[in-house]
Amino acid sequence: MLSSDFLNSLSEDHQRHRHDRALAGGGVVYRVATTHDDEVIGFASGGPSRYPNFAEQNELYAIYLLPAFQRRGIGRRLFGSVTAALAASGRKGLYLTALSVNPNKAFYAKLGGVETDAPSIQLGIETCSQTAFIWTDMSTITDLEV
Repeated sequence: MLSSDFLNSLSEDHQRHRHDRALAGGGVVYRVATTHDDEVIGFASGGPSRYPNFAEQNELYAIYLLPAFQRRGIGRRLFGSVTAALAASGRKGLYLTALSVNPNKAFYAKLGGVETDAPSIQLGIETCSQTAFIWTDMSTITDLEV
C-alpha cells in the first residue's frame, strides 16, 4: 500500500517513540494480542479524537494483526476491547481513518462503520487518500466479544 522508500525510512526506534508518545496521552487505550507462547501477533490503540474534521470524540488510532492470524476473530476482539474502553470514557462516537487502498476496509464496514471521505495524509513525500469509518452510536460496537 505504501512505497518501499517510505517503509524503509521507518525505524524501530522511531516507531517505539511514536507509540510511547501515544501511550503518554490521556485517555489512550492500547491492547496487544499474543499467542499462548507470548508472541505478539497484533495490537490496537485508540483515544480522544486528534482531528477536528470529525464530530465523533473517539478515534481508533491503529489496528494491526499479522496476516497469518487474520479471519479468526482476533481483530474483532481487539477492536471490541479498545472501543469498549473508549465508550466507558464518556466521550461520544468513534471514527477511524484508513488508506483508501487498504484491502481490509471491509472489516470496518462489517463492524457497522459508515464509510465517508477523509482528508488525505502526507506520508513521507507521498500524499495518500483516506477513507473514514464512523460510528455515531458506540453501543452498536461495544458488545463485541472481548
